[in-house]
Amino acid sequence: MSDFEHAVMAQLKSSGQETARMRELVAAAAKINTAGLKGTRILTKGIPVPDWLRVSGIGDKAAITKLIDEVVGKTPHLGGVIVFPYGIPFPDIYHVDIDLGNVPHPGF
Repeated sequence: MSDFEHAVMAQLKSSGQETARMRELVAAAAKINTAGLKGTRILTKGIPVPDWLRVSGIGDKAAITKLIDEVVGKTPHLGGVIVFPYGIPFPDIYHVDIDLGNVPHPGF
């Protein structure tokens, strides 16, 4: 288990959200994190029990291309991907949200 996974699981454990399912989703989020995103954030979602994660971060065109080509297609429990460009008229940085788990409305 990587340092990233330990940190996220420590947060989930302190809030009572540590489950086998969440461990699977955090492992998938760790693979996404190693693809080159910067400022990665993990948000737990789901009511009454969290059952999905949103991984958010920013990256340049090369990082986002690598993420989509090499990681996202092989990620289990993928719920959706949203990419938002920053920069007008020529985007050079992108914000990406990747949903993992039982997403009720993919893409929101």
